[in-house]
Amino acid sequence: MKKTGIITCIECPRGCRVTVEQDGDSIKVLGNRCSKGEEYAIRETRCPMRTLTTTVRTTFPGMKRLPVRTSTEIPLKDIFFFMEQINRYTLKERLPHGAEISCGLPGDVRLIVTGDPRPEAGDPAHWEGSAGVILQGGRTA
Repeated sequence: MKKTGIITCIECPRGCRVTVEQDGDSIKVLGNRCSKGEEYAIRETRCPMRTLTTTVRTTFPGMKRLPVRTSTEIPLKDIFFFMEQINRYTLKERLPHGAEISCGLPGDVRLIVTGDPRPEAGDPAHWEGSAGVILQGGRTA
């Protein structure tokens, strides 16, 4: 049975609207302006992959959860399974931004710390916003 769909390619800044026609194992891609678009559309059709961004529970005072992401892309169909595993994990030591956490995820997938676990990171006086650094009292510098 032939299926047709349209996706937006994210492999380069062009953002081509790509038409994908699938008939069994055969996949035809139309509308891509480069070879990356064809490869992306085929991957998205056969096995879509995503980087999972989420948070993990911590034991840190003032920071109940810490932002993390997966070290590699995982199959989209497995996102909820990975979330179940991550939700069972509690981080007990402060790790620097960019550190890898091995928490028993399948396929040697690790979590990468994307937040700042330092105690002062939860203090709004240390947050950076689009208008600059937010000072105590809500003023920006």
